[in-house]
Amino acid sequence: MSRRLKVQNKRPAFENYRQLRRLNPAPYLFYFDFGTFQLMGSSPEVHVKVKDKKAIMHPIAGTRRRGHNAQEDRHLAKELQNDAKERAEHLMLVDLARNDLGKIAVPDTIQVESFMQVEYFATVMHMVSRLQAIVRDGLSSADVLRATFPSGTVSGAPKIRSMEIIDQLEEEQREFYAGVTGYFDAHGVFDKKLLIPMAQASQKLGVQRVLAVHGGGMDEISISTPTEVVYIDEHAKFTQFTIDPREYEMPLYPIEAIQETDPKQNVLYARKFIQGNAPDALRDIVLLNTAAALFVAGKYDTIKEGLSYVKSCYENAPFIPQGGIICEIKRHSPSRGTIKEDLHPVQQANYYHTQGAAAISVLTEPHYFHGSLDDLVQVKKALPHCAILRKDFLLTKEDIDISWRAGADAVLLIASILNKDELSTLSQYADTLGLAVLTEAHTLEDIKKCRDLQPTYMGINARNLHNFKIDLLTPLALRKQIDWQAITVFESGITSYSEALLAYHGNFDALLIGEAAVKHPQRIARIHTVFSTKRKKRVFWNSIAQSIIPQQNNHTTPRPLIKVCGITNEQDAWVSVEAGADLIGFVFAPSKRRANETLLYNLKEIPALKVAIVDSCVNDNSISPQVDALWKENIIDAIQFHGGKYVPEVLQAPLIELEEAFTQALQDATFWQEFHYHADTFIGRPTPLLFAQQSTEVLGGAKIYIKLEGLANTGAHKINNVLGQCLLAKRMGKKRIIAETGAGQHGAATAACCAKLGLECHIYMGAIDVQRQRPNVHYMQLYNAHVIPVYSGTQTLKDAINEALRDWTDSFSSTHYLIGSVLGPVPYPDMVREFQSIIGKETKQQLEKTNEHPDVMIASVGGGSNAIGFFSAFLNDTSTRLIGVEAGGDGNYHASRITGGAHIGIVHGYKSLFLMNQDGQLLPTHSIAAGLDYPGIGPQLAALGKEGRIEFMRTQDHEAWEAVLFFAQHEGLLFALESAHAGYQAIRIAKELSSQNILVIHMSGRGEKDMFISAAMHDRSAWVAFLKEELDRLST
Repeated sequence: MSRRLKVQNKRPAFENYRQLRRLNPAPYLFYFDFGTFQLMGSSPEVHVKVKDKKAIMHPIAGTRRRGHNAQEDRHLAKELQNDAKERAEHLMLVDLARNDLGKIAVPDTIQVESFMQVEYFATVMHMVSRLQAIVRDGLSSADVLRATFPSGTVSGAPKIRSMEIIDQLEEEQREFYAGVTGYFDAHGVFDKKLLIPMAQASQKLGVQRVLAVHGGGMDEISISTPTEVVYIDEHAKFTQFTIDPREYEMPLYPIEAIQETDPKQNVLYARKFIQGNAPDALRDIVLLNTAAALFVAGKYDTIKEGLSYVKSCYENAPFIPQGGIICEIKRHSPSRGTIKEDLHPVQQANYYHTQGAAAISVLTEPHYFHGSLDDLVQVKKALPHCAILRKDFLLTKEDIDISWRAGADAVLLIASILNKDELSTLSQYADTLGLAVLTEAHTLEDIKKCRDLQPTYMGINARNLHNFKIDLLTPLALRKQIDWQAITVFESGITSYSEALLAYHGNFDALLIGEAAVKHPQRIARIHTVFSTKRKKRVFWNSIAQSIIPQQNNHTTPRPLIKVCGITNEQDAWVSVEAGADLIGFVFAPSKRRANETLLYNLKEIPALKVAIVDSCVNDNSISPQVDALWKENIIDAIQFHGGKYVPEVLQAPLIELEEAFTQALQDATFWQEFHYHADTFIGRPTPLLFAQQSTEVLGGAKIYIKLEGLANTGAHKINNVLGQCLLAKRMGKKRIIAETGAGQHGAATAACCAKLGLECHIYMGAIDVQRQRPNVHYMQLYNAHVIPVYSGTQTLKDAINEALRDWTDSFSSTHYLIGSVLGPVPYPDMVREFQSIIGKETKQQLEKTNEHPDVMIASVGGGSNAIGFFSAFLNDTSTRLIGVEAGGDGNYHASRITGGAHIGIVHGYKSLFLMNQDGQLLPTHSIAAGLDYPGIGPQLAALGKEGRIEFMRTQDHEAWEAVLFFAQHEGLLFALESAHAGYQAIRIAKELSSQNILVIHMSGRGEKDMFISAAMHDRSAWVAFLKEELDRLST
C-alpha cells in the first residue's frame, strides 16, 4: 500500500531537480518535461545493461547511512552485511533477477559475479550484487528490457490481482509508481553514412558549427582507432576527414584503457587530471576531445593548434607542479622587521616568473606584513597564467570569497589557528570556488588535525610560531607523519642551494621562499634547478621502502647526485663544489682521513650538502658528541652510517656479486614470473586466512583470524625465501647450496627446493637441534640433502651459522649460502624480507575481500623472517598494532633480545642486538622452540622495536605449550612451538579487546616437527613406553 505525498511548491520544476541533485547526488538522475507535468528522480541502481551480447543486472537491497569516517563506515558496512532482514530481502531480489535473466539467457550462462558487496555513495551505502548472462541469439536489447521490467520487489508480486486490490483500497489513483529510465544506443553498429545527416540535423536545430564524430563505436574522438568526422562551418560548408591520434603524437591505446568507469572512479580520475598526473590514456582522450571542441567553437583554426593550447594548460594545471618553487611578495615580517618596504609587486613577480617560479605567493596582511589585496590584484593582472597564492590569516568563508574575487588561484589555511571543523568547512568552500588550498602545519598536532581531511597540498613551516626561530629539521621530521598522498611544500628558512637540496631529499615536492627571494633574488635560479626537472619514479629494492615512503613522492633527482668524500681541508672542499659536487663528505669514523670540527664550522656557507660519515649502528652510540653538536647547530646536513658487511675480506666479493644479482632480479619481470609460478604450483600459495570461530567465541573478545602459513609445502614460511634465493643462485650459475637450520624448517625447505630445482644441498644443524627436531632431519635426508651436525659451542643455531660461513669462505665460487632469516651481512636482510613480504601482501588482500582491517597482528620472533614478512604490508599503517613475541624460555634461561636486555654487537656479519655479556661474549640461550633459540635478532626488527612501531613481548615454554593445546582443541590446528609463542599472547590480548576488533595471528609453521617434544609434554610416561617398545621391536 502507498500514500501520496503532496507539497505546494512555487519553485520552477527544474530548480527542484537541481535541488535533488544537490541533496542526493546519485550516479543516475533524470528529468523529463512533458509540458503539463514533469517527472524527475535519482537512483544508484542499474536496472539492466546490455553490451557485447551480455546482459548485466545490479540488484540493490539493504541501506545504511554513511559514517563520519572510514572506521565508522567499516562498522556500519559490517552491520549491514550481518542484518538478517536485509540479507533476506537482498536474496529475494537476486533470485528474482536470476528468474528474469533466465527468460533471455543462453542456458547455464547466468552468473552471480558478486554477492552482497557494500558500495559507498555520497550519503548512504547499499548492499549490491551483480548478475550477468549471455543473451540468446536473435534477441535484442528491447527483448532483454521486456523480460526484466520492472524488476525488484515490484515484480515479486502477482501483478494483476495485486493492482486490483490496491485500486479498491487506495483513495487516490496511482500515477508514476515504478519503472526505469534509460536509452537504447548503437554500440558497435554505427554506420558512418549517418554522420552527414547528423550534422545537417544539428544545423537545422540552430547550431552554427557542427563536428559529428564516430570512432570505433564511441560517441567521441577515439584514441584506440581513427575517428570519422564530418565538420560543417557557419557557412554550411561540409568537410569530411579522419582524426588519427598518431598524427598528434599520441599512441593508439587498447580499447580496455578507456573502458567504462563508475562515478566514483570518474571523480578520482578528474582529480588526477586536475592535479596533472592522470593516466596517459585518460589524459590523451580528454586533451584531444577538448582540442576538437575548441576548434569547432572557432577558437582555433585547426585541431592541432587547439591541442597545443590545451597541452600547455594541462601541464600548468596544478597549483604546484610536481616539483617547483613558490616565491613570495613580502615587504615586512614580525620576526625580521623590514625586508624591502619599496618592493614593487609586479616587477618582483615578473622577475620571479622569469627565474622559473612555479607559483607566486602574495602576502596581503596589512598590519604585520605591510601587504594588501591590491598587490594580489596587480600581480594576477600582470601574470594571468601564473598560479597566485594568497597568504593571510584567513578565518571565514568571506575571506575565501574575497580571495577568489581578487583573482587568487589558491589560499593558505593555517592549521594552528583553525580547529578541525573550521579547516574542513573552509577547505570545502574553497573547493566549490575552484581554489586550491595550501594547508600549513607547524606541529605534530597540526598534522593530526589534518589527517582525516587529507589535504592535497600540505605546507610544513620551519618557523616556531612562539619564538619565531627557524629549525630546518622540524619539516623533515613532520614530513614523515604525512601518511596520505599529498604535494608537500617546505616553508620558511630556505636561503641557499644546499638547504634546498636538504628539503628535496627530505621528500618535499616544492619550496616556499620568502625573505631570501626578496633579498637575494639572484639565488632563485640555482635553487630552482633542484626542482626544475620533472622527477621520475624511484625504484625501491624492497617492500619496506615501498610501504614507508608515499608512492606519490617517490622521485629521483634530475641527474645523479655527486658526492666527494674524505674531505680534510677547505681548499679541497671548494674545488669539489666548483667542479659540480652536490655533497661533500667528512669522515668522523676511525680513519687516517678523519675530519676535525673546526673545518666544518669554516665551511658553514659552502653551497653543498655536508655529510658526516660515522660507523654503522642500530642506535646513536657511534655518533660522537662532536658530530651531535654539529648536527644540532645545523653545521652538517646529513649523517651517513657506513658499514653493513661485517665479514672477512674474502667474502666481500661474493656479497657484492649477490647484491648486484638481487638488484637486477628485482627489476626482471621474468624472474618474478618464475618465482610466482613456483610459489603457486610448488609452495601452494596463497595460504589460507582462517576465521577462528571457536576461539573467538570461547575467548569472547576480538574476532580472531589465523594466517595458515603452516599449510605451505614443507610446513612453514621458510620456503618463500628459500625459493627466491634458489632461483637467484641458479641465475648466478651456482650449483651448490649451503644453509643453516635450527628448527629444521629452513633446512627442510632448502632441501625440498634444491630437489625441485636440481641443486646440490648441504645443511648445517646444531647437534642438539638434530636430536630435538629428528622428523625434519629425516625429511631433509629424504630430499637427498647432506645434513651435517655441528658439535662446537652450544650446538645450536648460532654454531650452525658459524660452520656454514666457514664452508662459504672456501667454496663461494660455486656455492650460494642460503641464510634463512632477516639477518647476516647486506644484502641478506633486505633480500629475505622481500621474499617473505608475500605473506603480508596476501593477508592484506584476504582481509580486504571481507572489507576488514586488522587492529592487532601478532607473530613470533626468532631471527625475524616470519614477522617481518607478515608485518611488511602494514608497517606504514599506524592504526594496526604490531606485536612480536620472543622466547621467554624457562626462568633465567631464555632467548629474549628486545625484552631481555640485549646489547649491540657484531655477530655473523651484521650489527644488531645480541644476548651477550659486558665483554661481548654471547650468552647461552634457551627455548622449547628450536627456531627461537638464537641470541640475535634481525637489525630491521631491532630498529622497528627501538622506534616503537613493533611492540615486543615474551612467552615462556609452558605458556607456549598451553597455546598448542588451546588451538589444537578449539580449531583443529597443530601450531609449531615457535608459532605457539605468538598464539599465547594472542589468547591473552584477544580477551582484552572488543568484538569489533580484528586480531590476526601468524601460524608460521605446523607442529608435526615437534612430535618428540609435544608427545613428551602431553604424556611423558606413555611416550617413553612407546619408544622402548619401538626400540625392542627394531632390535629384534
